Formats: sequence, structure tokens, C-alpha cells
Amino acid sequence: MQDNITPSDDARQALIDIANIEAECLVVVCHMSIVAYIAGLLTGDYPESFSLAEARVFDMEFVMTGMATEVDRFVPDQPY
Repeated sequence: MQDNITPSDDARQALIDIANIEAECLVVVCHMSIVAYIAGLLTGDYPESFSLAEARVFDMEFVMTGMATEVDRFVPDQPY
């Protein structure tokens, strides 16, 4: 468990710490705005806002800036 992936934390440092986790599959659960910055760093794209309760799936050989491809996303119906 990481304690440095909160909305006010630095996305670059969080990505460095995530990269040091040895795992074949990794799930990161956090809040805006850091999650958008982490996703942007992974894909090399401009950070894009996430919807409420949105999940995105990225494929990459290793965790590093610009090395991920978004392969899926799930946005549940919202009861507005």
C-alpha cells in the first residue's frame, strides 16, 4: 500500500514509487487530480479528467513515462 497517492501529492514521485512495486498486474485506486496526471505520464498524453468512479486499463511492459497504452475504460452510469 502506498500512502503518497493522494490528490495533493506529486504524480511523478507517485509513478516512481509505483514502478518500484514488483507485480505482474497492479491496481491503483486514488482520487482526482493525481490519477489523471499519473495516467497522462504513463501514456505521454495531456492529463484527461476521469469521470466519477471511472476505471481505466493500461498495458505496458514496465512502468515508465510514455510506455503505456490505454486498452479499456469503464464509466458506470451515474445517478444524477
